[in-house]
Amino acid sequence: ADFYSMYHFVEKVRGNPNADTIDVYEAMDMFLPGMFAYRSILKGGVSVKIPNLRDKAQRELWRNDTACTDPAIAGDMLLPTMATGTPEIDPGVYGHMKQLWDAERERQLRESAEKEKQS
Repeated sequence: ADFYSMYHFVEKVRGNPNADTIDVYEAMDMFLPGMFAYRSILKGGVSVKIPNLRDKAQRELWRNDTACTDPAIAGDMLLPTMATGTPEIDPGVYGHMKQLWDAERERQLRESAEKEKQS
């Protein structure tokens, strides 16, 4: 799916009027069900109404909604990262995972260099 999205985007930029692209409202039609499903989960699975953002009045009701899992954006509307809450992760975990990633990347680079030498 990503290939076709990018392909048609580039085609549209190149001036192809027939490129199959979506507008912001169609993008929101695809995004909003997932976002509101998560909000439903956080409320115990209750039904939630998905707004029609094509309607300016509904759009205005949601204009200042910053509810998300990013503290830098959410402000006082911060959501947990999981339905069971936001887990505390020891900062050392990130350092350890970076070491593992770096080691694997080094291994891949060595293998790639060895293959080039053999060809």
